[in-house]
Amino acid sequence: MSPLIIKSPADFRAATPSIDAPVHAMDIMPTLLDFASLDHPAKRLAAELLAMQDSSLRLLLPGEGGVAFNERGLGGELFGIRAYRRGDWKILKLPPPYGRGKSQLYDLSKDLGETSDVSAESPNLRADLVNR
Repeated sequence: MSPLIIKSPADFRAATPSIDAPVHAMDIMPTLLDFASLDHPAKRLAAELLAMQDSSLRLLLPGEGGVAFNERGLGGELFGIRAYRRGDWKILKLPPPYGRGKSQLYDLSKDLGETSDVSAESPNLRADLVNR
């Protein structure tokens, strides 16, 4: 995790609290377009542009709504390593030789080091997160 510092125009001079919410780098462009009151263009120089995949962080910021993003899921895949996190739950699949090659479920509220796979205790949650 990396910190992100955003200060909205609505509270530029006011002190603002730290917000612990999962956000992604893909949220930055929708946020900037939102504050500029601009729509994402469908084309640029006659080339079709892909739609943005995430959403503006504007409502997360104090003075703009303060909506919680904590139950929003974030995930990704790189070189066969797959992970998805929603709230305090994380599903992780590490291919051999780095892992077991199957999805493992972790409760990050109790296990930040991801040392205890709780898939057996929560099979429905595991299946839901794997599908996401």
